[in-house]
Amino acid sequence: MVDKGPAKLWGFEFIFLLVVSFVNMGAFGMGIPIFPGYAVSLGATLSVAGVVTGMFSVVALIGRPFASIMGDRLNKKHLLIVSLLLNGFCTFLYAFVPSLALVIPLRFIHGLMFSVSGTVSFAMAATYVPKSCMGEGVGYMGIGQIVGMAVGPNISIFIAENFSFQLSFAISGVVIMASGLMVLALKYRPAAAAEGPRDDLPEGQAELVAAIAPVEGTPESAPASAPVGESSASASAKKPSLKLRDFVAIELMPNALFAGVFMLGNGLITSFLVMIGAERGIEGVGIFFIVNAIVVLLTRPMAGKLTDRKGFAFVILPGYILTAGAMLAIGMGFNVFFIVLAALLFACGAGTGMPAIQADCLMRLGRSRSSVATGTYFIGLDIGMTVGPVVGGIMADAFGFRATFNSAAMLMLVGFFVYVLYQKGRKRRAERLPPQYSG
Repeated sequence: MVDKGPAKLWGFEFIFLLVVSFVNMGAFGMGIPIFPGYAVSLGATLSVAGVVTGMFSVVALIGRPFASIMGDRLNKKHLLIVSLLLNGFCTFLYAFVPSLALVIPLRFIHGLMFSVSGTVSFAMAATYVPKSCMGEGVGYMGIGQIVGMAVGPNISIFIAENFSFQLSFAISGVVIMASGLMVLALKYRPAAAAEGPRDDLPEGQAELVAAIAPVEGTPESAPASAPVGESSASASAKKPSLKLRDFVAIELMPNALFAGVFMLGNGLITSFLVMIGAERGIEGVGIFFIVNAIVVLLTRPMAGKLTDRKGFAFVILPGYILTAGAMLAIGMGFNVFFIVLAALLFACGAGTGMPAIQADCLMRLGRSRSSVATGTYFIGLDIGMTVGPVVGGIMADAFGFRATFNSAAMLMLVGFFVYVLYQKGRKRRAERLPPQYSG
């Protein structure tokens, strides 16, 4: 009998993971604003500091496919604990390394562990979210991260300015390791229903996902007598050899790239907003991040419910329009009003569109492949976060910030129209499904 999953969203496990996500991301966010200055303090030039800082996203991108397969084949709870402990330990060691030469390999390991913990935490959370509330659940998980990322940087800047970089990293590392130990309190719920992926599922027909036969070698195919969270030896012996689909869901790469378009805008803002404020004489541009966090906190729950009731496109398509408006506001703005307006538009656009895309990924692959779904989605985010600052920096040098952000606005509109075409293609393929899959 197929397990339908949890009956309600606000169970103990989901709330606890929400708290863990907030604590972990708050501590992780402590290292983001101070790392370039920390690298310079060790003797790096600004360009080298930028490279060492950016290599984190590149390493995370490389690690995502491997994190996906580990999350789906190993015990998610154990994997999350180990990755958070190593993540925190790497952060803690930043406080004690004496040279940049030692920071680089540490940064590499840190990026790998972050890719694992980020992928597995969302995949594990999906096992505690009812299928009918997937959009809402993903939205709330994102809120925990955003609020944490809004709090953490301010704490680290205060500590670094009044004490030292080393103390900030040490505290951050200890808190991240503590979040890993918190996961010990969770009861592990394996994916009992192994739904197969369907690239041609139309929106709003989640029952089609449940209709697909289980994937061979997943927990559902294990005998009933097998221990919770583990397959029997005979079931393990029957597991197929590793294939590309175990590392990355090719059918979800369009979704990943659609999310990457949103994240490219985020990369531009986080990389250049302070420089834009200095160039144009706009004081207090940091209010963008505060307004963005507050608006996301208020809008994501409602956006998640709209996603579950109206479908993914109902939230994603307006998201591209609103994000385009945010890019234009920053590109053409000349005072703090435009910065606040951009924060409002970006939170309502990218802040709601990205979790809707992630929920779509999780729905299409099902609980048994939630790690692959999450990892594939994050590949798009890593690409956008890497490409945005690099290409944006080149364009800003050649044409200025106004042209750079106006071009980003055009890219959001391109994303809008391509997504419309993509959805039409999915619906046409769904119409060709056999009657038993037609819903």
